[in-house]
Amino acid sequence: MTDYNTTIHPLGRAAGAVFTFSRLYETHGPFTLNGHRLDQLVNVHLLLDSSTSVTTSATHATTTSDASGVLGRAVVGGIVGGGTGALIGATTGGKTTKATSSAVETRSTDLTVKLEFHDGYALHAIISDQRAYHWLLAFVEQEPASEADLEEQRQQAETLRERTILEARAHELMPMRPLSSMGPGPVILGVGCVLAVAVLAVPISLGVAIGIWLAVMVVLTPLVTVLVQRSNAEDLAQAKSKYDAKIERLIASFDENGNPPPGAVDRIRNGSGLEQ
Repeated sequence: MTDYNTTIHPLGRAAGAVFTFSRLYETHGPFTLNGHRLDQLVNVHLLLDSSTSVTTSATHATTTSDASGVLGRAVVGGIVGGGTGALIGATTGGKTTKATSSAVETRSTDLTVKLEFHDGYALHAIISDQRAYHWLLAFVEQEPASEADLEEQRQQAETLRERTILEARAHELMPMRPLSSMGPGPVILGVGCVLAVAVLAVPISLGVAIGIWLAVMVVLTPLVTVLVQRSNAEDLAQAKSKYDAKIERLIASFDENGNPPPGAVDRIRNGSGLEQ
């Protein structure tokens, strides 16, 4: 949900006061405004429209000179008055000025409304954004959530809340190890790079031109870099997948109080079963 706390304000309250928007069940259920369900909103009555529109205009002028006219006037000026006449002739007449104008319209929304709910409760508000106004209107057109829908969404919120708590507990008991301790890929590639440099150093000892060796290194270095980066990414993805699977096993072992059996963390981390 877009944060409408900054565009839907209480009317007649202290400066800085805001409405509270939330879900009925924290993460699920209908939206609420100060605890009142918006799916039970029956009317958004427009009391006053104080919106304004300001148009700002700007004019830009561009002046150009006719080059052929300048040359002609310089010639005529030179005939009449010599060098000085040529200067005077070149700097007079033959200029065109074009003016262009642009207008920018700035709109400011300021709506005073009365929000009426199904149970007779009413709120007065100032709305400073058209999207927020239409967001409220959409609730008027929809049917209120049924008791069955509310119960289903309440259970979904409860399941998500419990799952979040269990995941946090599992990550606390078995934090993810750093990438450096996961998988041999980067180590193998590092050894390979050292061996490659050692093999390429042989031509130097045999008197092969240093330029050829440098050219080979220029080609090999970015290739090895790409391979190392790809290996690191693959190792990280593989390690993350294995870690997520272990977290699931750990969560499945929790008792009703959110605690695993004794020694379960070490056995799951080492890849062994949970059997004693």
